[in-house]
Amino acid sequence: MPHFTFVCLLAIASCFGILNNANAQNGGFLTGEPIAGSVNTGQSFEFAESVGQLQSNNISNSVSQGDVFYGQPRNRRGRGRRGRNRPVDFSSDSNWYFSVAGGANWMLGSDTGGIVSAAIGRSFRNRLRWNLEFVHRSNEDTAVFGDDIVTSEYELGLDSNSIMTNVFYDWNLGRRVKYYAGAGIGISFIDLDTRISQTYFGPSDPNAFGFTTEPIRREFSFSEDDTVFAYQFTAGVSALMTQRAELFVEYRFFGTSDVDIEEQLHGPYTANNLLLGLRVNF
Repeated sequence: MPHFTFVCLLAIASCFGILNNANAQNGGFLTGEPIAGSVNTGQSFEFAESVGQLQSNNISNSVSQGDVFYGQPRNRRGRGRRGRNRPVDFSSDSNWYFSVAGGANWMLGSDTGGIVSAAIGRSFRNRLRWNLEFVHRSNEDTAVFGDDIVTSEYELGLDSNSIMTNVFYDWNLGRRVKYYAGAGIGISFIDLDTRISQTYFGPSDPNAFGFTTEPIRREFSFSEDDTVFAYQFTAGVSALMTQRAELFVEYRFFGTSDVDIEEQLHGPYTANNLLLGLRVNF
């Protein structure tokens, strides 16, 4: 019996030695200490450090390219936090625009009238601008002539509808403000509407004898028009309100060749204008 016990213990010790040698050849650890043939811990640290550097480079590239990282928004083409509030200098860009404006129209010898305009145009990189514009101007005037027998009241409505092509040059006063000057030519359609009201306080019939105490009122109207060559000069200031919208104030002098409306209007149509408008770039 003691011999059997000794043989069993010897067999167990032999098996333990075989397993220990096999584990050492595979680079393992039995007791938590490194043994010959195991992985070098310094090399493991260098490998881990290289992986960390690679990850750091990838993160830097992602941030520099404007990708979303840790909740930060993309920042490409001015759409990020900085690009959203950055003003755009349209004078250095080539783009199309649309504008509308309205204001006052002053003619010599007439009451103050109105003017409205709409234009579509293009800005170029050399600070030049061009547009094609439709402009409507209107003025009204009244006059009374007569005596104790007949009184005539004239109501005149003078309209000008013009199609103009204009060229401008812009000067920058900063990132948001610029002033400009320009000139244009085109054609203008002049329309004169006349309404006459006559009141007779004398005879009911001027060719008959006798008088009446009841006044007689007669009204009639007519309209005449002419088409003439037109030109204008412009000077103004504009301010960038948003990335695409500009507010502008401008002065214009407008003139035409001689207007010939029989017995009503002879000579050039001239006017001074002051306008407030909005220009939208797209």
